[in-house]
Amino acid sequence: MYSATASGPFCKVLPTNIMSTPGTPEFPTTKIEKQIAEVIEDLKDKMEKEMTRLLELCKKHGIDAQLNVTVGLPAEEILKTVTNKKIDLIVMAKRRKLKGIKILLTLGSVSRKIVENTSCPVLLIDIEKK
Repeated sequence: MYSATASGPFCKVLPTNIMSTPGTPEFPTTKIEKQIAEVIEDLKDKMEKEMTRLLELCKKHGIDAQLNVTVGLPAEEILKTVTNKKIDLIVMAKRRKLKGIKILLTLGSVSRKIVENTSCPVLLIDIEKK
């Protein structure tokens, strides 16, 4: 969830990336759980570097922004962030995996959960190639 452009003294952008890791134990005990935790931590570090690039781009254009990279279930983490940071508007991409008439009637599971469970406005951007 992030916006590439914003302006004004009351506007703040919170570029957010949620790394989905359902079923990953919080405290890994087995060898495979430890390896999974290491891979997740490595991916998180790489994403933080990429998101830092976006943060610098915002600052270059005078946009107040804070970085937020989180590990967890995307819809749950976004909803927690909205509540904790008192977000006024969510801007996020939607992905359509269906074809035909069904594409008009459905959202992805994450965007659907966000739209159904948040009290602030949600702007969905279609990122699929047409």
